Amino acid sequence: MLRTSDGNLAIIDFGLVTELTEDQRSGILESIVHLINRDYKQIGKDFQRLDFIPPGVDVTPIEPALSRVFDAALKGGGAKSINFNDLSDDLATLTFDYPFRIPPYFALVIRAISVLEGLALVGNPDFAIIDEAFPYISQRLLSADSAELQETLREFIYDKEGIFDAERLIELLGAFESFDITSGNAGGYTYGTSDVLSQESKVSTALSFFFSEKGNFLREFLLEEAVRGYDVFSRDALQRLRAEVPALERLVPGRRALLPDLTSQEEKTLLSTKALLDFFLASSGGNPIGSSDARSETAATLQRLSPVFQQYARPMNDFGLQVVGRLSEIYAVRLIRQTANSLMPRVDR
Repeated sequence: MLRTSDGNLAIIDFGLVTELTEDQRSGILESIVHLINRDYKQIGKDFQRLDFIPPGVDVTPIEPALSRVFDAALKGGGAKSINFNDLSDDLATLTFDYPFRIPPYFALVIRAISVLEGLALVGNPDFAIIDEAFPYISQRLLSADSAELQETLREFIYDKEGIFDAERLIELLGAFESFDITSGNAGGYTYGTSDVLSQESKVSTALSFFFSEKGNFLREFLLEEAVRGYDVFSRDALQRLRAEVPALERLVPGRRALLPDLTSQEEKTLLSTKALLDFFLASSGGNPIGSSDARSETAATLQRLSPVFQQYARPMNDFGLQVVGRLSEIYAVRLIRQTANSLMPRVDR
């Protein structure tokens, strides 16, 4: 311990160090995502990849034990409530009953985390290490540069039924806003809390990243989701309008073929689409889309975001054309099906 020239104390520790391979870093990242999702079966595979479980060992008998350990660790507050010191002790108990081991590199990592976490908890009893790690996780996932990370992103923002979860994406975008890529520092973000950063700041950062060169993968990744979201949103709006104006049924023959009713899965997609629209367009005060207050605040927000629109006008236009192109294909297929069905001879039964 040294005292600096300005009178402050500094701790310098030349202790044991280790170096993680890219595969280990990716594996830890994936295991955290699986932990947040409580996907214990995948965590068993992650632990085998991270050398906790020897290659070739059947992880199935170990999964119930891992489930108990992580259920206890997540109890009371989800991933953000994890105490890594306690978690490492609980994992160590598995070594007595299963072919489970603590690899040397992780022993050093968990030791460092435990010390740092302990110091942080003294200063702030509400400190949660997942809160601090989540901005880093978000920027790694959103700018995924490998097939493995891209698959991890998919696992994070899609539920087990394969339905897009907009709230998860919004969490990633909010955390990404608090991460300073240049310095590698994150601050001021709380995982699961949407109001820490100003709405306008989050939207500006999200749009800038999404339409930048670094956002190429995310744009490609979400293209079909944008098409699907626009389709279900427009169909829902037109169906609501038809319910209010029944005469539209006569004006749009074959409407059910071109604008089919939403399925249960599409109802979930509609909710996600509305959540994203709320994020990008609704006021920071939470006024619902369509209200006069939301419209006026949205107009003001869009005006303030105009520099972003000007800077990324070309990629925005290109993305819009891609969406329109895919929608045209969808509507063309429906029209062809409708025409084919109308030309088929009717068989009286």
